[in-house]
Amino acid sequence: MANIVKKSEELEEKLKKAKKSRASSYAKLLAIFIVAAALLIAGLVKFDSFIVLAGTGIFFVGAVYLVIVLKGRDKAAIIEAGLEGENMTERLLERLPDSYTVFKNAHITYDGKMSEVDNIVVGKGGVFIIESKNHRGRIVGNMTDTNWEQTKIGRGGTPYTKTFYSPVRQISTHIYRLAHYLRENGADVYVNGIVYFSNPEAEVVKYGYLDDIAVYSFYEQRDMLSFITKNFNDISDKDVKKVIELLK
Repeated sequence: MANIVKKSEELEEKLKKAKKSRASSYAKLLAIFIVAAALLIAGLVKFDSFIVLAGTGIFFVGAVYLVIVLKGRDKAAIIEAGLEGENMTERLLERLPDSYTVFKNAHITYDGKMSEVDNIVVGKGGVFIIESKNHRGRIVGNMTDTNWEQTKIGRGGTPYTKTFYSPVRQISTHIYRLAHYLRENGADVYVNGIVYFSNPEAEVVKYGYLDDIAVYSFYEQRDMLSFITKNFNDISDKDVKKVIELLK
């Protein structure tokens, strides 16, 4: 089993804050509608149009706030889905040999710019950055395109397609910064990239080829682990140790 080193729990903290904010918003929303209902009932009983008008106004304020709360709920759901994907990836990477170390949620700074990296794997097979995606639906992209497409079924049962920034482009930036950071600190090693779609409900269709970046779906786990352990960029034990020291 590989050694997992958690460098940050930033996503967990973001989820806690989002859930706490959502609970607080629901409480405020309930209070608004209770006040609105009380005023409407009182106004109708007393035949007081001013009270009814006040209750109606507060009700509409609550309706607007409800829309804001629902958007906040979606934000929490997105964070939760991302965290679930990262945890699924962690369980997969734990299956690597004992000689491998996985740095989870690492921050790499080079030339004044920082990359938040999901996973960095270090072992005899080389150094790998692994970007985890928990997307659902049909994912289509060319390895050299700027944007990829995701098609999935909406809440009403109707399929829709949206574009998202290429994870290959995203990981290329991470590779650049990590490779230069390591080399400037005495570890002249090659850095590979892997984009892993961890959701079993994702169908990944990719075109094109890049030497240093691979894309795998949930159903290609064996191929992905094999790529890491049997990669042609074998590095020395000395370099393995050096990279681990630099990333701690």
